Amino acid sequence: MRTLQQDFAVPTREALEQHRAVRENAGRAWRDDLAVLAARGRDAAIYLHAQTTNDVHALAPGCGHTTATLRPKAEIVAVYSLHRLGDDYRIVVDRARKDALLARFEKYHIMEEVDFADLSGELRVLSLQGPRALAILALAFPDAACPAQDEGIAAFPAGGPGAFAVRSTHTGEDGCLLACAESRADFVLDRLLEAGAGSGIAEVGTEALEILRIEAGLPRFGADFDEETILPETGIESRAVSYAKGCYTGQEVIARVKTYGAVGRALLGLRFSGTNLPPPGAAIQVDGKDAGRIASGVMSPSLGAPLAFAYLSRELRAAGRTIRFHAAGRDHEATVLVPPFYSKGEGRGPLPLPTAGTPSARQGSCQRPLPRQRSAARETQDERREDPRSEVVPALQGEAELAQAERALSMFREVLAIDPRDHLASFGLGRGLFELGRPEEALPYLEAAAAIRPDHSIGYVTLGRCLERLGRTHRAREVCEKGIAVATRRGDLLPLEEMQRQLASLPP
Repeated sequence: MRTLQQDFAVPTREALEQHRAVRENAGRAWRDDLAVLAARGRDAAIYLHAQTTNDVHALAPGCGHTTATLRPKAEIVAVYSLHRLGDDYRIVVDRARKDALLARFEKYHIMEEVDFADLSGELRVLSLQGPRALAILALAFPDAACPAQDEGIAAFPAGGPGAFAVRSTHTGEDGCLLACAESRADFVLDRLLEAGAGSGIAEVGTEALEILRIEAGLPRFGADFDEETILPETGIESRAVSYAKGCYTGQEVIARVKTYGAVGRALLGLRFSGTNLPPPGAAIQVDGKDAGRIASGVMSPSLGAPLAFAYLSRELRAAGRTIRFHAAGRDHEATVLVPPFYSKGEGRGPLPLPTAGTPSARQGSCQRPLPRQRSAARETQDERREDPRSEVVPALQGEAELAQAERALSMFREVLAIDPRDHLASFGLGRGLFELGRPEEALPYLEAAAAIRPDHSIGYVTLGRCLERLGRTHRAREVCEKGIAVATRRGDLLPLEEMQRQLASLPP
């Protein structure tokens, strides 16, 4: 890559051609940066459920999801995709995080009947991406089409023993990962090239892959976050966390952030107005004060401008806002964007905030309801809460038994008898009643909580749902609109996205 003014790397002609091929047709790349692990055994689901942030028990055979494994304070060990293949599981993870993840699994593996295996020496991962990628795959292997659901998995017999296909994108386009036996890798590629001979399947290099990744708004370990980053700072939790499951390492911090509001810094996008892009790690300063830092960045062909991930302080996190700041010895102007920065069918320019009223495929058709189950996770001393009131709120999300929930509600009532303006008690009581299916009782407490603390973004989420459940859709719309304004001003991204989806689902 050649550089211009030491600010950003100008894409080479080859990278631009490869980028265009993926956006308009199809591209291929051997993803030797990815590793494949297997989890097998009678207790595999129970153990993985206790070690990951998403709901493993909800995965039906053939389904998968994005998930993470965390340390006690929610620092990231690894972010990866987990897939159920029959009664076994497959993990696709950055090769650089493979050893750390395996070490973590083995560390807490004591009596469970589960075995982990590193299949990276046996399987090689080929990525197909682009609007025509899946059609080419179906033409090359008519009996082995890619799964219909995002992150779905299916056996891929043509790829040899243990081979499988996963519906997955790392570019924002339709795509599939083919994990092939080393002995069959050349055969699989030749068949694909033959099937795609009419329009071609471009070979995509690391430079173009990085541009496509950043445009798709997919953070990468080592470039955009590390072992010191907590998951809620990355935005990944919106697709990698189940808030209805039981205990897992790091849950305390995740639950606190969801309950009480935004983290101090969060990973968003910056679309630069000029041609200068600060280097990774550059501090963002506003009025002489640190307000964030630049992560990975590229010159984006899809947006026609420099684009970067950046950690921004709360006061800068209003989506669509133009901000001015100093970084790497220069003044800059950029527009704040919420990932993804590119979506299929979109033209140039910053994308609007998500407004879809339906859950994503990762949380949709592959999820199936199950009876309430207690997690097999062991709580460590670091994971216990100091404030007994705050321990109750996440417990009301479906895992606690009715008697425990009623005791929690009684505690909140006792607090309100002493101090009727205690926000946590009002919100906790209202939220608890609502989640126990008693919205009429919950409403006055939720309204009181919103009046006591009008800047509590998550409070508007629950209040809006309560009003919708009671059939008061006009009032629910008003609450969502007010909550969106509050969350936008505060930079509370997760509540913002939830309220946008809720607002889009309400009748006009």
